[in-house]
Amino acid sequence: MTTAVPAAGRGTGEPGSVPHVAAVSLARKCGERVGGIAPFRSHESFPSRGSFRSYGSFRRRSSGAFAGAPEPTTVRRPLEECGHLAVQLLLPVSPTVRRCARPCSGPNRRAPDDLTAAAAVRRSPPLRKDPAMDPALEALAEQVARLVPRADLGWPEPWLEPAADRTGWAARVAELRAVHNRRVLDGADALAKAAPPVADPADGAEAAAADVREVTIEVAGGTISAQLHLPRGNGPFPAVVHFHGGGFWTGDGAVLRRLDGALCARLSARLTAVVVNVDYRLAPEHKFPQPVEDGYAAVRWLAGHAAEFGVDPGRIAVSGVSAGGTIAAAVCLLARDRAAPSIRFQALLAPALDLSVHLQSEPGGFRDEFRRCIDLYVALWQDRRDPLVSPVHAEDLSGLPDAFIGTGSHDPLRDPAELYGLRLARAGVAATVRRYPATHTVALPETQAARTADLFAALDAALRTTG
Repeated sequence: MTTAVPAAGRGTGEPGSVPHVAAVSLARKCGERVGGIAPFRSHESFPSRGSFRSYGSFRRRSSGAFAGAPEPTTVRRPLEECGHLAVQLLLPVSPTVRRCARPCSGPNRRAPDDLTAAAAVRRSPPLRKDPAMDPALEALAEQVARLVPRADLGWPEPWLEPAADRTGWAARVAELRAVHNRRVLDGADALAKAAPPVADPADGAEAAAADVREVTIEVAGGTISAQLHLPRGNGPFPAVVHFHGGGFWTGDGAVLRRLDGALCARLSARLTAVVVNVDYRLAPEHKFPQPVEDGYAAVRWLAGHAAEFGVDPGRIAVSGVSAGGTIAAAVCLLARDRAAPSIRFQALLAPALDLSVHLQSEPGGFRDEFRRCIDLYVALWQDRRDPLVSPVHAEDLSGLPDAFIGTGSHDPLRDPAELYGLRLARAGVAATVRRYPATHTVALPETQAARTADLFAALDAALRTTG
């Protein structure tokens, strides 16, 4: 499914729009602020996905009736019955609404007594249902799960007591990281065995012939390494700075060079671009904000060495997968706020753009692993709504680079990513959001080929022209 969200436009609220949030169809009929927050902004960063069950339980930084978790007096109503109210999206059964802090004269004003009508609660329709998983995708996911069963491989301690043996702890973290990286590679092998990738005649010798160098980048408190993919020919070239996934604590080493390295080699050959595959520092040794600052330093390093590598500093993009998408989006926020370097485009695949959620899950499942990754990456709970941790919560998204966002139909991280695209469009940023039939880690070969082709096409269109 493909939706190109027009800049500063409104969604339709129809099934299939991106994202499916009740806020899209809610008319702003009351100009007064509710509980210190304007009615439109009060709900626009809350998706309606049932898997995000705790969205309604987080405390807002506001006062009055709109602060805190839902009280017993909160009721649920269809949107058409309460267009003048601030809406807080909770479970997919219906939106939760709160009465305005002061009387409202809007055409849909309701008496306080009506807000407790049980009949209205029973009539509240579901906001939407997740689409049924494609049988072929479901069978592939089950086959991969059998080949690489989920198991408790062990997790490092996110906290280290001051008196603890840091050397022993770091060694344990490195050991566990290697085990988890091995499982990632095993999963990739199992997926390729179960469903061989679609051959692309444009790849092959051309990508393999690209020049690949190992470079060192100075960052605050040390250095990081990166793979530099240089195209054949004469510049100036566009450039892409890529950030790998791995839950903020894995994805380096062999995973970086084999999986992300292959993607970067194809990018370099297809776009005739310089591609930097960044090996940023990982949690829990380096918690937020160090990985984000490493990413920013990598983009700044490339802009500073543009002449050396034949890069056009006005045609630099960032890309990221999963946790790397989070870092790429955060780097765009930093570059805008610090007024340098110039970033033209952001390409995000299955990004994790809201780490403030607690995904209810079975032990050992994806959601449980996601929660553990967040615990390793973010030390303080209050930091999880920081825009550099959860970019979807940034108050102002204007002035950011144009975006391509690819999501999975059955990815628990889908809704915040799609909401981010919608909020970018409302802020005047051209954003294209495409949803593919996929989970967070598994996609059919034809889906994977289409997603990669769309990524390349979006980057090529954004970086082709100079100036």
